[in-house]
Amino acid sequence: MSNVTLARRYWGKAWEYYFDGECDRAIAAGRKAMELNPAFARVHWVIGNAFLWREPRGHVERELAIKEFRQLIEKEPRWAPGYAALGGALMQQGRLAEAVKSYSEALRLNPQQLGVRIPLAQLWLKRNDYREAIRVLRGIDSPFTTSIDAYLLLTRAMAQDVNYMSEVRAAWEHILTFDESIPANRAAIAEARRELEKLRPENLGK
Repeated sequence: MSNVTLARRYWGKAWEYYFDGECDRAIAAGRKAMELNPAFARVHWVIGNAFLWREPRGHVERELAIKEFRQLIEKEPRWAPGYAALGGALMQQGRLAEAVKSYSEALRLNPQQLGVRIPLAQLWLKRNDYREAIRVLRGIDSPFTTSIDAYLLLTRAMAQDVNYMSEVRAAWEHILTFDESIPANRAAIAEARRELEKLRPENLGK
């Protein structure tokens, strides 16, 4: 059996251990795969995520994960999930400017990644850059009207930018069209109702 084939077997084991929550075994299997095939870039994704979930899930684990994700994008610089994983680890570590850069590259490589647009927009909101948050959430053509989380972030950002005041009411009203029987939607819908109440003519200025 060739080293490449054996490396793939260890990669498969690393995935199994990772999904079973056995982080140390996932890391060990991933390391073995790397020994057998050092060019096997995506093994770093599994190892890095195993570090992120390994107890005590602190500073040291996050830095080890960041190291893995950097190695991943060095070996496979056009794989968007590698940049997204790095951005997530940097965000957890509080390295927000670096996280913005990494998430932005992930989005450039794959503009359809809603899972990248949401955290990237959250980072812009943390920096009070509402226009960038709006740009990220709207994408090239239109808002992500199928995701209540994305639309809620978009509406919050528009509510903070005077250039979008004419659109805010319609945006809050759109949130009310989501299915309230889904528990995950209820908090956003309740927020939309509160904000629309504030926008009633008799309540403006209060």
